[in-house]
Amino acid sequence: MYDNPEILWPKTKHNVLVALKVYNYYFLSLINESGLKISEDYRIEVNVNQFRFSNKTKKEENKRIEIIKQVITSFNKLNNIDKEIIYRTYLSKIKVNDDVIANDLGFSVKYYYKIKKEAIIRLAFALGVEVLKEDNNEND
Repeated sequence: MYDNPEILWPKTKHNVLVALKVYNYYFLSLINESGLKISEDYRIEVNVNQFRFSNKTKKEENKRIEIIKQVITSFNKLNNIDKEIIYRTYLSKIKVNDDVIANDLGFSVKYYYKIKKEAIIRLAFALGVEVLKEDNNEND
């Protein structure tokens, strides 16, 4: 999957990062963190029935809940290494340098960047935000 010529890497990565940024903003805007739990295998567990946002219409609140649920569901489909990389790089409140994550996982930095790219691509497919060459030609 890493060298798949059908995937437009910059646009796919951009779409994943936008989805994760929106997730982080929406999750931060929750009044109550709804019992968020991150298991040892980086599985996100949360009770979405307790979500409440301040000063939001029911329609806006439902939209935010659906986005949060979509990201959590997609994230939880990944394998443990992918989840750890995505979580520690993009979702954790504590930001850690890629070199530190690579070292913690026992990987060389070069290999870490390869599997990080694969993790982002897998998350893109899980989220449904991947950009393929034929998709790009339709929009040109």
